Amino acid sequence: MINTEKTEKIEETENKRNTSLIFIDWPNIRHAEINKLKKKIDYIGLIQFLFPNKDEKLIVTLYYTSIEKEGVLFKQLPNKLRENFQALVGPDFILVELDKDVDSKMINDMWFKFVEDLENNSLPKKITLFSGDHCFACYLEKQQGSGIETTVVAEEGSCAEILKEVSTRTIFLSDFLIKYPELVKT
Repeated sequence: MINTEKTEKIEETENKRNTSLIFIDWPNIRHAEINKLKKKIDYIGLIQFLFPNKDEKLIVTLYYTSIEKEGVLFKQLPNKLRENFQALVGPDFILVELDKDVDSKMINDMWFKFVEDLENNSLPKKITLFSGDHCFACYLEKQQGSGIETTVVAEEGSCAEILKEVSTRTIFLSDFLIKYPELVKT
């Protein structure tokens, strides 16, 4: 006789473990794209490379700022990129618009999500951080200790050494450049 309650609990736990969290520090990545690499990045190709399993549930949180120039508010996040991410991820694409200090908000949210998942026994399978900032090292180190695969995606020259040391793997943005004209700084 099969214990269906126990089987359902195992399947629920496995489904939760098939979730990957992606945290994107958009000001950091955009700065690398425009000022360091000077070429556009193939974000869709990068996400597909990082997460080839179509059954894997991706929860993406992208943090960005708005810039005001001459009384006009410019969103730092291009609409086309937003549409591409939403098409790839679906409803689990969360945008967080901030005036400033993206790193502090990201770190707070990441720790809150970790504690929440720990309490619910639903830790993700993978965590991917799009940022090269050293301030995320402690968080990634804790995730590693919890058996979670961690990946850092950053510009090679701007990725803190400590992030490379505490993550399972490091991916460089320069490996995912779109092979056509360079960006013009605006």
